[in-house]
Amino acid sequence: MIKFFRHIRQNLIMKNQTSKPASQTGRYFKYAIGEIILVVIGILIALQINSWNENRKNQIKERIILNSFLTDLNSDIGFIEIELKSKKIDFNNYIECLDILANRKKANKETFFKHYNSILAVGGLALNTTTFENIKASSQLGLIRNKSLNDEIVKYYTIDYEGWYSALSDYTRNITAPYILSFDYKPFAYVSKYIQEIGIKLPDLDFDFQEEKLVEYSDYNIEEKSLEDYKNNIFIINTLRQKAQNIQGIMYQLKLLSDSSEKLKSSIENYLTNND
Repeated sequence: MIKFFRHIRQNLIMKNQTSKPASQTGRYFKYAIGEIILVVIGILIALQINSWNENRKNQIKERIILNSFLTDLNSDIGFIEIELKSKKIDFNNYIECLDILANRKKANKETFFKHYNSILAVGGLALNTTTFENIKASSQLGLIRNKSLNDEIVKYYTIDYEGWYSALSDYTRNITAPYILSFDYKPFAYVSKYIQEIGIKLPDLDFDFQEEKLVEYSDYNIEEKSLEDYKNNIFIINTLRQKAQNIQGIMYQLKLLSDSSEKLKSSIENYLTNND
């Protein structure tokens, strides 16, 4: 390209030389000006090509980052669904317990314990923040050119969903557990059945957990409490009420997270499609 411009410039100089006399200094001056212009043009072209290459590289990085976000979001959506199922089961169980203790439903202690057996359960949820933490640490958030999408990503990963979990964990471990474990035999749940109930496939560990030995407590010398003892225990009743209320808050937060993750996933997919 520069050779082409130089050739045109030389032709013009030669034409000027033949059409009218010019001093030696004038010719050198024109030549120098022409060389400067050619260098400037070359620099501008080089900068333009370099800028185009950098933009192309950044677009490729952007697609890699957004596809990585999609992988994380698909993981989040699955975990949120499982955790929401789990909390719905716990909530319904505590309501059943309260109905039995309030004599709204007839049941024996065995039936009561089937619903009461998760009284010390806490659970939890950890969003997959790998991509977000990596690009935040490397200051690559700016590679996402669409500001609204960028803001939506930041908003999703800064949702405070842990408050209700912290309250449930603190209350259960510091208040509920010490009392429950000293009041009566702990109602052990068949963990394998519970896990299958919320839709998780257990791996084959080739090991017998002998859960029935954990559940059975009739062989011990300490007499167990009756269902009437539970009905007349204000701590048990208030604990069930408190945990049910707490889990309501967690389910509300999980629903917001579920909606936000689905919305963000859709926004990223649409952006990638429209900028393919």
